[in-house]
Amino acid sequence: MNLEEYIADRAERDPAFRAAMEAMRPEYEFRRALIGARLAAGLTQTQLARAIGTRQPAIARLESGEARPSFDMLVRLAKALNVTFEISPIPSIDARPAPLAPSSTPDSPAEPATEPSPPSGGIVAGTRVRDSAAAP
Repeated sequence: MNLEEYIADRAERDPAFRAAMEAMRPEYEFRRALIGARLAAGLTQTQLARAIGTRQPAIARLESGEARPSFDMLVRLAKALNVTFEISPIPSIDARPAPLAPSSTPDSPAEPATEPSPPSGGIVAGTRVRDSAAAP
């Protein structure tokens, strides 16, 4: 039996285990989303840390779940990884590639579009990374 099979089996027969798994899911999904966005950007933890003005251990703590990001850290991560984070009342944060603004001239490169920030407050409940090309 591998780890995934063990987890599925235990969750099926142990309601307390299943509840604990569900309670931890949002943070687990955030970590997966962060790692996925960093890898998609082709960055190491050290490169990402330099891009946002911190050190590699801070990125490692975020990715391992030892630390939770502040709102300011989410903004810096989003800019460096060229993704957007969407925080909503349902337990999810959506991270996806930032949309490109139309270029002012045909020869100039497109810049990431700026979108209004969601209202701040509350606790980050969960995360999903979704490629905008694959979005419904």
